[in-house]
Amino acid sequence: ISPERTGLNQLLVQNPVTGGAAMFNRALLPYLKKVPDNCFMHDWWLALLAACFGKIGYVDRPLSLYRQHGDNTLGARSSRDVTQYAERLTEEKNRQVKENYRKMFAQASCLMELFSDQLDREQKEIIREFLRIPSGNLFTRAFLIKKYHFYKNTFAGTIAQCFTMGVRR
Repeated sequence: ISPERTGLNQLLVQNPVTGGAAMFNRALLPYLKKVPDNCFMHDWWLALLAACFGKIGYVDRPLSLYRQHGDNTLGARSSRDVTQYAERLTEEKNRQVKENYRKMFAQASCLMELFSDQLDREQKEIIREFLRIPSGNLFTRAFLIKKYHFYKNTFAGTIAQCFTMGVRR
């Protein structure tokens, strides 16, 4: 999913990696000795580590079949399916979105805690500023998202995150 999205700033906000189709080399293995309990998704964690300590590439042809059905726990949705944005307005979905953001920020926090001595200055700045987003007001969130290009795959998704990433008191 969106194989060009390999920057740390992009990977912090959205996981483009499909775990069942991911490969990594032996050089990434030592970083996997410290998989945090609140790692949101294993494939996302791999992508974050690869963005920080290696390189992400992709094979530009299908090597397996991906089957989706109505009972998938997770799965891809078309960016043209605007109903997913309307669904965020329901109370249940709103709770799930908040929980997903909580996990996403916890994962970024773990990345900083576990590897701060190995991250370069720019990577630390990106993660630190990303972690400021939930506590900021709407203007601050939008400013940080724009300045650091914490963009989702779609413009609508990026706008939606400006509104939904904030901590509600």
